[in-house]
Amino acid sequence: MLRQLRRMSRCLQYDNFLIDCDGVLWKQDNPIQGAGDTIKALVEMGKTVYLVSNNTNKHLSTYQQNLKSRIGVESFPASNIISSAISTAMYIQQKIKPGEKVYLAARSDFGRTLSDYGIPYVGVGPVENRAQYDWAFFELDPTIKFVVVSFDPFFTHTKLTEAYLYIIENGAEFIASDVDTHFSVENNRQIPGTQAMLAGLIESSGVQPTITGKPNRLLFDIITERHGPLDPEKTIMIGDTLSTDILFGKNCGIKTGLVFTGNYKPDDDIPCHLKPDVILPSVTSILSS
Repeated sequence: MLRQLRRMSRCLQYDNFLIDCDGVLWKQDNPIQGAGDTIKALVEMGKTVYLVSNNTNKHLSTYQQNLKSRIGVESFPASNIISSAISTAMYIQQKIKPGEKVYLAARSDFGRTLSDYGIPYVGVGPVENRAQYDWAFFELDPTIKFVVVSFDPFFTHTKLTEAYLYIIENGAEFIASDVDTHFSVENNRQIPGTQAMLAGLIESSGVQPTITGKPNRLLFDIITERHGPLDPEKTIMIGDTLSTDILFGKNCGIKTGLVFTGNYKPDDDIPCHLKPDVILPSVTSILSS
């Protein structure tokens, strides 16, 4: 497969680096060797680095703490960190009306992010399972106008049904923070991701969600709104997943780089439409390729 790709030898021709976190800078709690030094070197060279992640289980403050504790980056601009939780919150903030709420199937830090943007929500955490006949008398909250689904370890048939009813009967807008099919855990194991939870809701409701994370370009639009336009010929997305990171870069019209330290492995097939511009053993190879 590597023979089918042309490896560029001058990554440093780019001025703007959009870099994924999980599988690129760290893997679970373990840093990718040299990742921190690479980030610091790029900044010292005058390059601009943005972190773009589909991981909604980390609050902005957690990303900043992980940069310090995991890879030794002591200072990094908060405005250069954009997660799909942040993009979801900014998307809803532009549309929500006073008195409206979000039904959120996600982990607690996603709720913290919504709170940062003044968005009220319900749904986080475990819920009591309901019997089939109970649903005939379930009272919907008329103020819930958005249903947001992300990775939720407490996702059950009860949450699925609540989300379904709010979409179908309340007319709530259906939003997905990401469409990741799986993610990696320790011992080289992968488990189902957000897409597994979305599938039942999409199939039962017949409604396709608005996707606010990668590969949708909303995260890129937030960067340009905050920092101004980026020259696509001088901008590259570095990630470890073809269906999110590489497709995201292509949807944004920028260059793409694939690393081997996360989901992608050298022997995996690469569809022609997802072929990256650069392939790298790890993020540290930016400095030497």
